[in-house]
Amino acid sequence: MSKFYGVSHGLKPGVYDTWEEAKAQIFGVPHSKCKGFKTYEEAYNFAYGYPPKLNQNPQSVPFQGQRLGKHRADSPLPDGPILKVSTRGQVLDHGTPSAVGGIGVFWAHRDKRNVLEKLPGPRQTIPRAELWAVMRALQSDDDPELPLYIYTISRYVVNCMTEWLPKWQANGWRTWKNKPVANQDLIKSVLSLLAARPGKVRFVVINHPRFFHAYQTAIRFATLAATNEHFH
Repeated sequence: MSKFYGVSHGLKPGVYDTWEEAKAQIFGVPHSKCKGFKTYEEAYNFAYGYPPKLNQNPQSVPFQGQRLGKHRADSPLPDGPILKVSTRGQVLDHGTPSAVGGIGVFWAHRDKRNVLEKLPGPRQTIPRAELWAVMRALQSDDDPELPLYIYTISRYVVNCMTEWLPKWQANGWRTWKNKPVANQDLIKSVLSLLAARPGKVRFVVINHPRFFHAYQTAIRFATLAATNEHFH
């Protein structure tokens, strides 16, 4: 069963999808506190001391080639047509030998671009599932000239494509500990798709997914793909 990890005391308190992300916030930090929960709401309450509120202006991250950065999405959407897609990677029994992942890409109801499929390969982890979902969203996009908003709950994905990417590229795809970057095969695939797309791409981080119907559908897609043996 997948978990959410709440960090109440650490480098950056918050809610994280994976133990690896959460551990990075508490490792070597005196009096740090972290706990795993079954629901996002419980993890959020542990991290901040109060339940989550609806965020009308999710954080967004524009991808503009080498110009990477973060800002709040509190300005109106651009005039003219745009595309929106929700992506989710889900892994059941994460961290165990029986782990099995699925991904969900939701564009719209009964849309041919929607994707439900299992996470391929032997490494069945949430970070790989989230990256695979974004990759499949970009591959299924049939109008790359338009601006695209990718909605995700995974700060790992967003950090990969913004904060960490320039450092990894400059360091020969090695971490600050001089270890090979994990999941770099998928990160490079996403990077290639982003670079080849004429229209701009913006990652939107959903702080509280329960209030976003489209993202809830992506979650259902990913869970269904992971649990149903008929999806490949």
